[in-house]
Amino acid sequence: VLAKATVQHITDKPIAAMDDLSCLLPRGRYSIQFFPKFLRLHGKSSDYKIVHDSVEFLFLLPHPTQQIAFFVVGLNPPIRQGLTHYPFLVFSFSARTIQKDGETVDDEPTITLELNLESDEAKAKLQEAIDKGETTWEMKACDMVSRLFKAMTGTKVTVPKREGGFVSKSNTSSVKCTHKASDGFLFPLPKLLLFVYKPTILIRLDEIAAITFQRDSFTGQVTSQSFDVMIDKKDGTTFEFKSIPREEYNKIFKYMQEKKLKITNLNQREHQEINSDFSASDGGDD
Repeated sequence: VLAKATVQHITDKPIAAMDDLSCLLPRGRYSIQFFPKFLRLHGKSSDYKIVHDSVEFLFLLPHPTQQIAFFVVGLNPPIRQGLTHYPFLVFSFSARTIQKDGETVDDEPTITLELNLESDEAKAKLQEAIDKGETTWEMKACDMVSRLFKAMTGTKVTVPKREGGFVSKSNTSSVKCTHKASDGFLFPLPKLLLFVYKPTILIRLDEIAAITFQRDSFTGQVTSQSFDVMIDKKDGTTFEFKSIPREEYNKIFKYMQEKKLKITNLNQREHQEINSDFSASDGGDD
């Protein structure tokens, strides 16, 4: 169903369309058109038809610099380009902010989109907007895409919460790390861990069998600047996230404990020793 798109039914006028979107996975610049039952993703050399029912997850995630936003779409089944399967779409948007009167405020221009509400299916999908008289939308591009995906697919958009959610030592929603040879960001969310962006990895917390913390192969070197986390899933697969900055240890350990995940190799004494080492340079955890 989700191989390269055919032109079937695509001659109809879309409900909404956006052009020149930056996509990290699959890489390129794409236009996107929303129809009642599917969306069309059109690039320079690739064309995909994605039915709305295949959209399982939606995430709007801030880059630690707060100057970029990732919009992640989880697909089941994935789209395919040749022999490569893409279970996730990852869009990248500018999200510029400035300091004004001591506060961080948006500095990203808005765009305007007029919705095509001619068909009954379109009206049904966007009834909430119609009820509010919002047939023309004006907002930032990342918010526009997020709202369109939510309305057209019926899938909730997950956004990291500051209150009650994970906040790193550096006051962000993620921690920088590597998976194999790729740099990225690990987002500890309420019900899952999400690594962005290449490859994008989603691990549900209820699928995790055990967590192993590692620090410089446990050589005891207090000078280690980072630590690793190995995640064993119940299905036997393992993921390892390396080079997490050592100042984030307390935050990650606390998150794992609060989620009641099994930590295999750290008894209380070992945790206290490593915690003491990792806190020495910054005065401990706030």
